[in-house]
Amino acid sequence: MMIEYPLYPGSVFFKDEMPIRVERALEFPYLTRHRHDFVEVAYIEDGDGLHYVGDKILRVSRGDLFLIPAYETHVFQPEELTGERPLRIINCLCQANKLGGAASQIPRSWRAYREHGGEFKRLLGRMFLEQRESSEASGRNLLELWKQLTELLQSKSVKEDIQYVASGEVPVHQVLQHMSSRVMSRLTLSEMSRFVSMSSRHFQRVFKSVTGRSFMQMLQEMRIRYSCGMLQYTSWSIQSIAEKVGIYDMNYFYRLFRENCGMTPAAFRLLHNRGGKP
Repeated sequence: MMIEYPLYPGSVFFKDEMPIRVERALEFPYLTRHRHDFVEVAYIEDGDGLHYVGDKILRVSRGDLFLIPAYETHVFQPEELTGERPLRIINCLCQANKLGGAASQIPRSWRAYREHGGEFKRLLGRMFLEQRESSEASGRNLLELWKQLTELLQSKSVKEDIQYVASGEVPVHQVLQHMSSRVMSRLTLSEMSRFVSMSSRHFQRVFKSVTGRSFMQMLQEMRIRYSCGMLQYTSWSIQSIAEKVGIYDMNYFYRLFRENCGMTPAAFRLLHNRGGKP
């Protein structure tokens, strides 16, 4: 069965007339593949990991940069799944269709590049700082820096020594991706064991040794983190959100949420809400 990966609309990320947004992100092990209706330039600032893009899995490390066109499915995942060695990324999001003559020709398929002297990091770092200024001059500077970035990419050859990964090489990573795509469904240990052709007992041992959590602990954390996104970006009721992540006992949901986030769902929404709509 084909999975319909979620589409993240630009309206969630671009709240003003500026068609460029630069963010620093810490990638969680269980973020799901997704699509967006804008272009993304993703730079690996620190760490090692995997990049699921299209129908491929690639190994990534510090200094790699990806140009991801609109509507391409992708997600990053840290190589180390306990959180001790996180994967840090600088994301430059761009509504290229709003840039007019400042937009470069964006390829229809993803491309990978490798820096050799910190040139990507310096340029994206400057863009991140300009965005924080929020002035008319900084907006012009940000557009000019985007132009410099696209010109730099056009002058570079694509990365040739890409390391592709077979799904069987990273079974626990694949389980987490499978879980993330079905977080709203009823997931069981035996189902996940069969997914990677292991006995339930062996799967539990392997899973905990790789992630530092039991299967149920990871599933609970995943569901709460997904509910955080819904609280932040939608106006759905707290009960609706709990049900959408597969939790129907509200007392249990509130307890799990407080244990993972240190506050109630309502307090989290008040602190983080960006005015999103469902």
